[in-house]
Amino acid sequence: MDNNEQQVNSPASALIGDPSRYGRVASDGTVFVQTPQGERAVGSYPGKTPEEALAYFVRKFEVVAAEVALLAARIVSGAMVPEDALQSVAKLRNQIDNLNGVGNLAALRASLEQIPSLIEESKPAFEARKAADQAAKAEKRAAALSLKERIVSEAESLKESTQWKVTSERLKELLDQWKKAPRLDKKSDADLWKRFSSARNFFDKKRRQHFSTLTKQQSEVKSVKEKVVLDAEALANSTDWVNSAKPFWASASHIDRAAAASLNSLAFRESPAASAFAALLSYSATAATSWATTSAALAFAPGSDLRHCSCSASFKVSSTSSTLRSSAFRFPRST
Repeated sequence: MDNNEQQVNSPASALIGDPSRYGRVASDGTVFVQTPQGERAVGSYPGKTPEEALAYFVRKFEVVAAEVALLAARIVSGAMVPEDALQSVAKLRNQIDNLNGVGNLAALRASLEQIPSLIEESKPAFEARKAADQAAKAEKRAAALSLKERIVSEAESLKESTQWKVTSERLKELLDQWKKAPRLDKKSDADLWKRFSSARNFFDKKRRQHFSTLTKQQSEVKSVKEKVVLDAEALANSTDWVNSAKPFWASASHIDRAAAASLNSLAFRESPAASAFAALLSYSATAATSWATTSAALAFAPGSDLRHCSCSASFKVSSTSSTLRSSAFRFPRST
């Protein structure tokens, strides 16, 4: 080297000595590298100082040297497939032969040529790591498969449920669990999803049918009771209280309390018995008690003195049908 040779400290020094020792910058700015075959020009860096020009070509050498070191480390750890490692060696060999960089190219090439034997020595480590990875993947797959099968089985067990609100919420929770679960292979995921989706759709269809039928039934019951109200109004002045009211109200089925209360209030809006009837109705939760409470209210005909009227009844509702038995009705005697 002449007086223009520059010394550059670099990370490559830890790999293969100080690369700058193998290069120099001529007076015209041309950068040279020393090789076993002699000195050759690798380029120039116009507009830069000799130090900067030399450092630029040292960095090019460092990049390739770092790739060689990294390849060796990956092979030793068993992280690289031997066939892929051999392809990488061939690629790096070509890069070193045509490298326009400053450094110990001969030593770098020698380091690279040690890697094929390193690949053979590291094959057992690679196979062991490969087996461990496969075992870990199999374990994760088994856990994911077990989780999704449990989700599907629970969904299928709930599809016949008639607890609409609770079951709907639980199926939503199961759907969230499915979305968070790890993926399986395409076929397994598709088969399990088909079962899960089928169970959810079956339940949803049955739930919609139930509420559709319920809405229709309540509409029909409301129509019947509206007719009862009209008939009751026509009998408002009747003194045959029990026999007048009993056939009408008892003939209708149950509707929700709000609708029933509205109809009851409408039926007796002109009667002083309205408040007493409403109190009795709040005690009556089924259509089975409706005719008795109605009869009691009808007993309080316009002009009656509510303080002298009393009624008492005992009720019994069977599990198969709503039946009412009145033990006694007492009305004020005529004077």
